[in-house]
Formats: sequence, structure tokens, C-alpha cells
Amino acid sequence: GCYTDSGSPRVFIYAMQIPEGAQNMTPQRCINACKNGGYTFAGLEYVTECWCGMGSQPPSSSLKVPDGECNAPCAGDAGKTCGGAWLLEVWK
Repeated sequence: GCYTDSGSPRVFIYAMQIPEGAQNMTPQRCINACKNGGYTFAGLEYVTECWCGMGSQPPSSSLKVPDGECNAPCAGDAGKTCGGAWLLEVWK
């Protein structure tokens, strides 16, 4: 889903680097990095930022926006979306 991220506090607080580098970011690379780090959720924001979250519940429904708003093309695969400006695209 797509969620607004005001930045204070962040929706997910764990910033994750991927081995391939931010310029090659894709949803699957972020998901893999978060999973390998032991996190439950992965989120992409602003084309290249991978964020990880813990817990059993997705972000608060009060932060949910229509999925189509997370429409920034990924740096590593322009055919996929990687969130948007202050918009976090989340996977479990």
C-alpha cells in the first residue's frame, strides 16, 4: 500500500542500504534487504530510499493514501514504482 510519511516521526525508522547501491533500487532488492535484516516490512520512498519496519501490523490506516499516488519510477527498474516524495510504498 501507499502511505504518507511526514518525516517526523518516520513511518519506518530503519534506513536500509542495498548491496547493489541506491541507483539500482527495485522493490525486490529492498524487500530482500529488509527480510535479510530480520524486518517484517519493507518500504520504498522517493525513488531510491529503502526503509524497513518491524511488527505484525502495517502502518496506521490514517496514513493510507490511494496506491496510485506512489508512482515514482524505481531507479533500478523504471517499470516498477518506488513510492514518491514523502510517500512510502509498503510490502510485507
